[in-house]
Amino acid sequence: MNFKLSLVYTALFAGISVSALAETRHKANTETIEQINVQDTGIKQNGYQTTGTSVVSKAEVPVFDTPNTVNILSTKLLEDRKPESLIDALYNVSGVSQANTLGGMFDAIQKRGFGRNRDNSIMRNGLQAGPAKNFSATTETVEVLKGPASVLYGIQDPGGVELISLLKNHNKRHVMSLVEP
Repeated sequence: MNFKLSLVYTALFAGISVSALAETRHKANTETIEQINVQDTGIKQNGYQTTGTSVVSKAEVPVFDTPNTVNILSTKLLEDRKPESLIDALYNVSGVSQANTLGGMFDAIQKRGFGRNRDNSIMRNGLQAGPAKNFSATTETVEVLKGPASVLYGIQDPGGVELISLLKNHNKRHVMSLVEP
């Protein structure tokens, strides 16, 4: 019995001494580095992904803070795809399809099954657009607000609303002249 106890004590002391030795070696290799703080501020547009929208509350808010479904076609996406019409731009947006355009004379979009050719759901810079074609080379972004939140923009079908934002004019006058000798 003494032999069994001495064997247990020997194993116990050997384990303690090995762990103590390993702990002293670990402490010798420890370095202290200075702390680095990383912060991200602002609403940014990075390529195809935009993080801010103004279609929901008529003020620029982050998309993640909105309880509504918003699809945003960024400037970069529109530049790369080069759509010729609004339906071409909205081709990959889910729940959106072309309605009766009366032979291509009007923009007519169905949103989630609602919509017709003159349902006043297309906005240009926040104002209701006329029945004519509304997509042009001056289009900067297109935002699609889906669902009943579209009543924010007046009497609408509950399918949604499209907001077309045009390039901003910075009130600069450009004069071009040709002088011949």
